[in-house]
Amino acid sequence: MRIGSTRRFIIYLALLICALVGLWYSIGHFHQPTTNRSDAQTPIYYGIDVSHYQGDLIVDLPKHTGLHFIIAKATNGAKGVDAKFAENWSAIKAHGRIRGAYHFYIAGESPQAQAMHFINTVGQWTDSDITPIVDVEQYSVSHDKSVSQLHEDLLSFLDYVESNTGRLPMIYSNTKFAQMWLNNSEFGRYPLWLADYTKAKKPVVPEVWQHQGLFIWQRSDTYKLESTEVDYDVFRGELSQLSGFNHKLRQQ
Repeated sequence: MRIGSTRRFIIYLALLICALVGLWYSIGHFHQPTTNRSDAQTPIYYGIDVSHYQGDLIVDLPKHTGLHFIIAKATNGAKGVDAKFAENWSAIKAHGRIRGAYHFYIAGESPQAQAMHFINTVGQWTDSDITPIVDVEQYSVSHDKSVSQLHEDLLSFLDYVESNTGRLPMIYSNTKFAQMWLNNSEFGRYPLWLADYTKAKKPVVPEVWQHQGLFIWQRSDTYKLESTEVDYDVFRGELSQLSGFNHKLRQQ
C-alpha cells in the first residue's frame, strides 16, 4: 500500500473510532420522548410527587408554582390506601395540573390482589392523566424474596394493570435497585420513572432501559415547596406526551 493511501486509511479509521465512541457515550444517558429537536430545544417541564406525608400541600397549592404535573401515592400492598389520595387526586385536577397516581408494590403480597386494589382505588384514568405507575424499590422486597420470583410477580402485576386499564403502566425505581432486581429485558417495554439524585446533567439509566431511556427523572428528594420537602421531577418532551393517552394500547 502506498504511503498516501496508508495515511488516508488511518484518518478514516480514526474518524470511525471517534464516531463509535460518541455513540457508546450517548447510550445510557437521558432519553427524551422522540422529537426532531436537540436537547437544547426540547421543552422541560417540572413536577412533584406527594403522599400523606406532605399534608395539605396540594389542596393549598398556590396558582403560580411553575409545576406542570403532580403524582400522588394511591395505594400500597393489597389493602393500604394513602390517607390523602382522594383529596390530592381531586385537588390536582382542580388546580389544572397533569396528574398521576402510583402504587407502592410489596413483594410479599399477591401481585394480582395489589393490582386490583390499585385500579379500584383510583377508579379511572382519563386521557389527560399520566399512565398508571408502580413503585418498586428496596423497601418493596424482603430478604427471602428471590430476584426471579420478583420478576415473575411484578410482571404479573403489570400485565393485570395493562389488561384492565388498557394502558401500558410505568415503573418507578432507582438505578441501584433496578440494576440488581429489575435486570430482565421484559421490563424494558414499560416506561421508566427513575430516581437518581445527582448534580449531574443526566442520570445513570439502568441497563434494561439504556436503549429507550427514561421517561421521568426524579432528580431530588429534598425540594422545598411552601416550606414542605417534596420529591422533584423532570420531564423532557412535549407536554402532550406526558399524558396517559400516549400509553393507551392501540386496538389491533
